[in-house]
Amino acid sequence: KLNAFLSEKGVQVLGLKAGFGNVEDWLEVVSSTGAKVDRAAKSEAYVSLFRKNIELVRSRIATVDKRPKVLVVNSGDGQPTIRGSRTTFVYDLIEIAGGRVIEGGDNSQNVSANAEVILKFDPDIIITDMPDIVEQWSWWKHLRAVKEKQFFVCPVEDPKMRMTGWNQNMFAPLGLLWLAKTIHPDKFADIDLTKEHETFCKTVLGKAFAESKSIGML
Repeated sequence: KLNAFLSEKGVQVLGLKAGFGNVEDWLEVVSSTGAKVDRAAKSEAYVSLFRKNIELVRSRIATVDKRPKVLVVNSGDGQPTIRGSRTTFVYDLIEIAGGRVIEGGDNSQNVSANAEVILKFDPDIIITDMPDIVEQWSWWKHLRAVKEKQFFVCPVEDPKMRMTGWNQNMFAPLGLLWLAKTIHPDKFADIDLTKEHETFCKTVLGKAFAESKSIGML
């Protein structure tokens, strides 16, 4: 209704699919927005970098037989949430990186974290933004991933700003490489994430990481 109202008043409206969209949806959003706000060169540099990383990861896991079970648990409004395929963006990243999530299929939902669901899935790898979650829930010690120390906290640029996490849209070109290196370390041992981080900052932000941080860009 709002879009129709604005259009009737002569206000141009650009509709973009974000939030629960997949990786391709996000890249389309970046390209469309860049073109509309006269930043096409910048947006296409980002898209090109992302696609290069996608191609690299896919080429290296093409011959992988086993895709480890990956549990992604995020904090949202203080409530731990298991990310299923409804959160299509994170689901896509894990799939591209060579893992599989707790739920598959187009209609699966994110679910509240609980012992029954997690113990049944018994993940090979756990990824979270909640570093103290093992201490909060004593039953986590029974999970394979915890026993084998395959428990990882996703990198984040600013701990006070959740959207700077590497599994969030903007930093996903880095997050994809981190996920691939975490899920299949033998296939990505040569990937230097520090170097990739600098490349990302220079390409996307136009500054080296130290410069970007000093002027409040990160």
